[in-house]
Amino acid sequence: MEAEPQRPTSVTVISWIWIVMGILMVLGGLMGFFSFQMMQEMSEGEAFPTELPPDFPPEFKPMMVVFSNFHLLAGLQIVIAVIAIVSGISFLKLRSWARTVLEGLTWLSLLYIVVFGIYWVFMWMSITGNIPQDQMPPGMGNFKYFGAIMGVVVNLMFGAPLVVMLVKLKGKTIKNLVA
Repeated sequence: MEAEPQRPTSVTVISWIWIVMGILMVLGGLMGFFSFQMMQEMSEGEAFPTELPPDFPPEFKPMMVVFSNFHLLAGLQIVIAVIAIVSGISFLKLRSWARTVLEGLTWLSLLYIVVFGIYWVFMWMSITGNIPQDQMPPGMGNFKYFGAIMGVVVNLMFGAPLVVMLVKLKGKTIKNLVA
């Protein structure tokens, strides 16, 4: 009788990261969906305005799309979360398809972080750049740079583990193990 292959620690860690992230995403999606429903009921059918006031910063227009489609995005989040949970469990069992799905989810997560990071820096610099300098409190002249740097650092902190995960998922050890 042939012995089961030894599961590397990286497989266990990656699997459990995706299982836990999936569970948190389901909870977040459900909370978002119920919050959206409550806002719809409280506002008598329209939780968010369909048009921004003319003096509203244009950098918030993408957020308007997100908020107006929040129920659909919450549903999509739950679907992706279930895929992550099922794939994480299957990866613990060394199923080759699960490695491919988790690699795809990791790439999508990294893409999301990069796009959001670019949006954050652009939005932050644009909005803080519109604050008249004479209305800024003393010593706050570099405030806009601090926020942009903070955004980059936070995105690097979230992105770095995903890069490590991709290296492990694409490595020979795991590929040969699940082949």
